[in-house]
Amino acid sequence: MAVIKVRMSKLRKAKSVEDSRHKSASREPKEGQSSNPKRANGEAPVEPQQREVCAFCDDGGELICCDGGCLRSFHPTKEHGERSMCTTLGLNEAKWQKHKALGEKGLYFCENCKHKQHQCFACGLLGSSNLTAGPEVFQCKEQKCGHFYHPGCVAKILYPDNKAKATCFEQCVAGGLEFSCPVHKCKRCKEAENKHDKEMQFAVCRRCPTVYHRKCLPRDISLIEDEEEATPQRAWDGILPDQILIYCRKH
Repeated sequence: MAVIKVRMSKLRKAKSVEDSRHKSASREPKEGQSSNPKRANGEAPVEPQQREVCAFCDDGGELICCDGGCLRSFHPTKEHGERSMCTTLGLNEAKWQKHKALGEKGLYFCENCKHKQHQCFACGLLGSSNLTAGPEVFQCKEQKCGHFYHPGCVAKILYPDNKAKATCFEQCVAGGLEFSCPVHKCKRCKEAENKHDKEMQFAVCRRCPTVYHRKCLPRDISLIEDEEEATPQRAWDGILPDQILIYCRKH
């Protein structure tokens, strides 16, 4: 288990409240599923890539990191989530201090990873990720990616203009084909990220698999609010390491 402290972001409280309510409704898994102390695909936990903000409210602060497949972070107690009015995990202080005392020796698994129930990152619906009991959502094969998808959802994104290929790909994913999800290619130029080149670093949407390079970022996904042109701020730099956090035009 990792406990990290990240500087608080400047995301609007209204956005945090709206999205934390949306996510809190889908974080509880179905009952009766077995626990899973590994990634959903059966592999050992890996070092995270994007644990720097809370999965509920997208703000920083003191966070607890899931060691399961989702690779998410959360505000642990109500006190930690006060600033962004976050749903939080709702841990009491005694339980939180116990987690902190364990440090790296202890592991923390969120309810979704325990019960193998994860949201599709495309449509947002919860589905079983239990590979031994009829999975409904499948995890991206990239080791530092915690996103899950319905086969049909990821197929439509990867092959939007070819129904035959999308159908074939959907069937292959449902049959166990490993895949790299859309967040690993720029939506505009279709190229991968290069963290050593600032212009080729990614701007990633927190609500769907929409990703752009910095140089490819649309003008209406702005780092500043323009009241004259009625353009809201949709992008924040300096929150994620070597990336821009955005809400795309759908969110």
